[in-house]
Amino acid sequence: MSGPISDFGFRISDFSRTRHWGLLCAFCVSVAFSLRAVEGGEVFFHDGTRAMAMVDSVTREGKLRLLSASGEAREAAVEEIVTIRFWGRRPRSILAGTQEVLLVGGDRLRGRVVKCENDVLTLDSYAVGPVELPLSEIHGLLALPVQGAAGRRAEELLVGSHLHLAPSRPVRNEDVTPGEPSGFLDRLLDRRSAGYDGVIEELSPETVEIDDEQLMRTTSLKLLYLAGARLAQATKRPKPPLPAEVFLRVETRDGGALDGVLERIEFGLWRMRPLWDARRTLPVRVDEIVYVEVLNGRTLYLSQLEPSAARERTRLAPAQPHRRNRNCKGEVLSVGGNHYAWGLGVHADSELSYDIGGRFKTFAATVGIDDKVGDTGSVVFALLGDGKVLAKTDVLRGGDKVPKELSVPVTGVKALTLQVTSAGDMDLGDCANWADARLIR
Repeated sequence: MSGPISDFGFRISDFSRTRHWGLLCAFCVSVAFSLRAVEGGEVFFHDGTRAMAMVDSVTREGKLRLLSASGEAREAAVEEIVTIRFWGRRPRSILAGTQEVLLVGGDRLRGRVVKCENDVLTLDSYAVGPVELPLSEIHGLLALPVQGAAGRRAEELLVGSHLHLAPSRPVRNEDVTPGEPSGFLDRLLDRRSAGYDGVIEELSPETVEIDDEQLMRTTSLKLLYLAGARLAQATKRPKPPLPAEVFLRVETRDGGALDGVLERIEFGLWRMRPLWDARRTLPVRVDEIVYVEVLNGRTLYLSQLEPSAARERTRLAPAQPHRRNRNCKGEVLSVGGNHYAWGLGVHADSELSYDIGGRFKTFAATVGIDDKVGDTGSVVFALLGDGKVLAKTDVLRGGDKVPKELSVPVTGVKALTLQVTSAGDMDLGDCANWADARLIR
């Protein structure tokens, strides 16, 4: 039935439909703006300032065009930015059969194995879609989710041996990690913690087959029963040194991380040129990105890097490996009553070495015993450049009210070593922090 006619010449029912269409259009516009706002993040700059903005595009000069919620646009050089954090993006659920592929350079890609042919692994990644990875670029695979003792051993198999990869040189006898018969064998670990040394012959979405060196036969494992796999060191490309150019480390909702250069932004995708292959670009969905770090910018925090070598030894205290952005006990970095978001937490005795390529002018840090240990602990901090002592502190003790500030010239230094030693009273409580340890151009 038609509605009554109004004085303006159209039916009231028509007016109602028009009003509803207007509300619907307004709702769509608001949703569009909301979705656009989701792409925005909190940008932290080198000078300590911050801004809420969306990374809109990359200019011809390589700068990032930032767009604020009010529509104001500004351009910022990539090296002036420290981090970009996208709030409110929840982690992805990990499905059974997911593999984390750890690359030689430190990238982590998560997804499902599609195939492995002609020494190229095809991975269907949640963040970048299908991607082909040469086996020479792969350090190993970790089955997700990590479960039980076998999962922890698989992590140790990969992460522990990753520090033994010497940069820019072939495998040598001293590079062979403990427990590996030679540098020419792959190693598998199943969910019962049983190990298999040999040569991987087949890797598919269902199974992995290895020519077992000890059993002298081919062993087949279902991929769901695999805890981890480390590829032979002799087949890998040497671990690359720190690149000279400014690049980004992009962390995604699935827990992966990709190092590369942002080439352009289009259709909701960040087109990244990965460091391990300058001939291709990978599309990273903007709504999958949770955190971005700028490396090789004006300021480079050492906790953004993996050390090229780590030598850590305790006497009476239990083993406590170094941690990034945490103290050696896994808690917030705290020195002299102040908390720090960046830094390295170690336990004496400790030596961490970094390849910095002679591209920085100054090393700066705030050092001291972590506040959580109270009045116990006494250590000496030293900074070495290419084997020479550049700076050394007096004995620093737990409970010191004023932490020690370091600012040391490192122009031309290629290998930087952070050393912490016990002050002679054994090592109980020697929980030491390199807070805000950073390199400045």
